[in-house]
Amino acid sequence: MSKPQDLASDQTGTRRSRVGRVIWTVASLALLGALILFGVLRSPTGLDVGSRTFSLNVATLAPGSLFADQGIWIHDGWDGPTGEFAHGELYGLRLGNRLIRLDILDDPVAAIRRHLPKAVSGLLEVFSSNDPLAKRCAGEALVAMGPSAQSALPVLLDRYQQGDEEAEWVILGLAKSAGASAVSPLSAALTDSHAGIRQKAAEGLGEIGGGAVASVPRLMDLLHDSAPEVVVTASLSLRKIEKRDHGEVTALIGLTTNKDPKIAARDVFALGEFGADAAAAVPPLMRTLEDGDPQMAGLAARTLV
Repeated sequence: MSKPQDLASDQTGTRRSRVGRVIWTVASLALLGALILFGVLRSPTGLDVGSRTFSLNVATLAPGSLFADQGIWIHDGWDGPTGEFAHGELYGLRLGNRLIRLDILDDPVAAIRRHLPKAVSGLLEVFSSNDPLAKRCAGEALVAMGPSAQSALPVLLDRYQQGDEEAEWVILGLAKSAGASAVSPLSAALTDSHAGIRQKAAEGLGEIGGGAVASVPRLMDLLHDSAPEVVVTASLSLRKIEKRDHGEVTALIGLTTNKDPKIAARDVFALGEFGADAAAAVPPLMRTLEDGDPQMAGLAARTLV
């Protein structure tokens, strides 16, 4: 049987052991904190979690600088750098002229860009997403790839024909950035059975300009296309590629009396792009002035000038 003094001694030893563990834990945490702070002092520490980026660093506040006259606890917020989609928060602890700051940037656009595929096929898959931000970022990446993404044009043209309006700006942007590399796939699309594809392919070739001279014969064939909107677009693109007469003015004059007011208006506007080379269009344009439609009369007057 233990003596009372033995029990007291055991209890004292247990308390000392617990106190020792607490002291050891506190010391370890303090050391860990010191090491982290030392690391932050040497260079900022960042961490990406989803669309958020956490950045911890220590800044030296110069007299009169931002936050220099604030209290010990600091909080601030801002929008950017990618417009309304991004928002930042700053949480800081000011110790003298030092600011220990935690920046939290929620930027979904930057997060999407970090995880975008590198291959054209992968970007096209993302472009089919219902997420408008992901779609936008994938389109921008395709345009930025230039010539190496020209294989995406047939797919984008098909999606445009199916009603994907976002594909339009990617087609035109990629045509311009890919340059001569885009001439072949766009020229092939000029004979597609869908008028929408023919029209957008013709417009893309116009964006390339002089580098698309190889497509001129096929574009000339479109001056007799059954779809008036294709004729107008082909005419404007031919003008951008080669400033000579391919028969564009004659084709456009034939559309000045089109019953569709949108087509007639675009046709009259297009004639104005030919300047003095469209002198043969003066008589029909004068008749347009007398037709009594104020909008068409205004366009005709602009073209005549």
